[in-house]
Amino acid sequence: MLFYKEFPMSGVGVFSFPRSGTHFLINALTANFPFQGMANIDYDTVQGANFFHPAHIQQLFQQLQANAGHIAKSHFEAPFVADAVKRAGDGYTILYIHRHPAATLNSYRKFIQSWPWVMGPKHDSLVGFMNAAPKGQMLLSMYESAPTILDFWARHVTDWRRLAETQDNVHVVRYEDLAGGFEDEMSRIADLINRPLDKAVPPARDAYIEGGEIVYEDPEDEGWRERGQRLAMERYPELMAELGYA
Repeated sequence: MLFYKEFPMSGVGVFSFPRSGTHFLINALTANFPFQGMANIDYDTVQGANFFHPAHIQQLFQQLQANAGHIAKSHFEAPFVADAVKRAGDGYTILYIHRHPAATLNSYRKFIQSWPWVMGPKHDSLVGFMNAAPKGQMLLSMYESAPTILDFWARHVTDWRRLAETQDNVHVVRYEDLAGGFEDEMSRIADLINRPLDKAVPPARDAYIEGGEIVYEDPEDEGWRERGQRLAMERYPELMAELGYA
């Protein structure tokens, strides 16, 4: 069964919590390696797949392994695909990118505000959004419920990092390392995905496959980053330290 008909699939996937620098990494990959584009792996793009059924996930990953032309992109939590990732081994590589929770969730908050349907809770403040219960379309990428969106983010990052610790074909990328040390991080990524790279070329903004800034008139003041940092440190001090965000 061919679940995804619009694009051929790839041997490299980029997974992330939404608004974590996903498209920055994807466009960096397409700017430096001969990928043809992006294949979106989500509930509203993959036809007929039951992501809670291991057999369906296994079939999907067989398609991913068989076609190396496109980068697969998904926001699913690690438990959805963990068994298939283990079976794939060296035949499929996943890059998981994460970003500081204040920046990630503030961008996600504004992203949700920009849509006319219920993609998630709509809040004018970052802290209010971080403390809100997940709802709406964001639930589709969740393996199980979470009390708050901050809890959802923390579990998403933690589970993928744990999978990377046990699987040689799963690797973690820090958005801050990619943005702040682009050439060095792209050189490391080239080694991880086993592709040659002479000199890393930053992706041209006007050539992005997808992504970009969300236009939203935000009432939040400039103190959002500090408030978000404070809340994340109060709730997840050990994780923040491990990620280099303390």
